[in-house]
Amino acid sequence: MTMKPLYQDLPFPIDSHIHYYIEDLPHFIVPWHYHPAIEIMYITRGIGTRFVGDCIEQYEEGDVCMIGPNLPHEWRNDDAYFDKESGLRATCICLFFKREIFDPNFIRLPEMNNIRDLIERSRRGLKFTGNSKLEITRFIRSSVNDVGVRKVTNLLTLLELMATSTEYELLASVGFTNSVNSEDFERFNKVYKFLVKDFGWIDPDSFLPLFQGEDQENLCRISERNAYRLFEKTITGKQNEDFYYQWGSRIP
Repeated sequence: MTMKPLYQDLPFPIDSHIHYYIEDLPHFIVPWHYHPAIEIMYITRGIGTRFVGDCIEQYEEGDVCMIGPNLPHEWRNDDAYFDKESGLRATCICLFFKREIFDPNFIRLPEMNNIRDLIERSRRGLKFTGNSKLEITRFIRSSVNDVGVRKVTNLLTLLELMATSTEYELLASVGFTNSVNSEDFERFNKVYKFLVKDFGWIDPDSFLPLFQGEDQENLCRISERNAYRLFEKTITGKQNEDFYYQWGSRIP
C-alpha cells in the first residue's frame, strides 16, 4: 500500500456552490490533500511551508493563492506553532467554489475567456504578488459576508481581477500536472510521507492513525538516498542542489 493525498470533503452548506470559510487555529491541521472544488486561500496570520504539487516554498502572512481542482496541496506551519505554550495562531480566509456553477454555454462565452483561462492556469496553482495581491486580498475581505446573487457576482468580479493580473507565479511544474501518472503519484506520496515524517514536519502520532496496521509499516520502506533520487527524477525534474536548497537540507 502507498499513501495517496487525502480526499477532503469540503464544508459546503447545503445547496451552495460558493463558500467562504474562515479558519483560526493554533496551527493548520489538514495534511497533504486534494478536492474537486477550486480554492482561493488567503493567509491572514502565520508562516510556514507551502506544498502545491511539486512546489515547496515558504509562505507568509498576506499570501494569496488559487488552487485548481484535484491539485494536491498543504500549508504546513513552522514548528513553533505546534508548541501549545507559544500562543501563536494560524488564520486564513478560504473561498471554495465548484466549477459546476458555470453552465457549459456560459463559460464558453467570449466575455468569459479570461476566467476560463484563469481556471485552466489554476491547475498548476497560482500565487499572486505585488499590487495585485493587495487588491485581491482587499476584495476577499470585503466579500466574506456576501449572500444571494451578490455572492455570485462578486465571485465573477474577483476571478476577473485575478485573471487580468500579470503579477502572479505558477507553482506546480508542467511536468507534475501533465506527465505524472497514477503510479508516479503513489511513488511521490511515499516520498512525501518519508520526508515529512523523518524531518519532523508532521507528528506521526496525529498523522499515522489515518492508516492502520500493516499499511503504516509499508508507507516508508524506502531509503533516504533513494527517496531523494526518486523525488528528483520522477517529480521535480530539478538538479539535486536545487532540490536540497529548496528543502533547506544537506546534499548526501
